[in-house]
Amino acid sequence: LLVAPEDCNCNGAIDTVAGQAAKAHETVYLVSGPGQPAGVPAGLSSSVKPAADVSGALSGPSYSHSGLTAILVTGTGTVSYAQQLQASPNLRALIPAA
Repeated sequence: LLVAPEDCNCNGAIDTVAGQAAKAHETVYLVSGPGQPAGVPAGLSSSVKPAADVSGALSGPSYSHSGLTAILVTGTGTVSYAQQLQASPNLRALIPAA
């Protein structure tokens, strides 16, 4: 999952993650908050699919993150995340969730 605020200007980072996912035959879901346009910005990998935060959790006061956030869940249920991602071929910034 990628969570991107509407003002993040992070298509490069989204495309980096999407490229890595495509190599692993996985799909990236780009989650947009309420009021944001649904869909995927033009020019990004076809492995990126739109998803919407219909609950409004991303726009409430309890969600204080900025920039692009990636959340990775493995087949065994292990969760890792990274915040404020920048375009880079190195995704080692993914942090195991506590």
